Amino acid sequence: MPIFTGGRINVANRVAQIDEKIAESELENLRGGLMAQLVERYFGVLLAHHAVEVRRQVAEGLARHLADARALESNGVIAASERLYVEYKVAEAERDLQRALLVERTAREALSNTLGGRDAQPITAMFVVEEPESVDFFVQQALDSNALLRQAHLQTDLA
Repeated sequence: MPIFTGGRINVANRVAQIDEKIAESELENLRGGLMAQLVERYFGVLLAHHAVEVRRQVAEGLARHLADARALESNGVIAASERLYVEYKVAEAERDLQRALLVERTAREALSNTLGGRDAQPITAMFVVEEPESVDFFVQQALDSNALLRQAHLQTDLA
């Protein structure tokens, strides 16, 4: 009769515990990836909206400039070529505005797809970090909370 036969059982239990922790890390990594995607798309919509507003202001300003150029041309102050150049810039600004509107619409659809088809209107304002943390801070944060790094350590333990 063997005196002690629990070695294999203890190892199997330890392997099962590590496998469970690996599965939890995989789930956490998946959640983190989805959250990062959601944040990226959410603020992408805000950024695209701001870009549309800027392009709209540029187009409106150039439209006023074109009206002034037409008045100056009719009074003989500028040549027709200068008015044509302003018309070219107005058309370019309109094209940029349409492109920005398309990017905004695409960003909104991407956000809606991430939210399972729900239409969402971002309400959070854009922000700027005045003084970012040091690189060491971010390295330590990654070591402490990154699910992939934790999973790699668990795989090492398992091996």
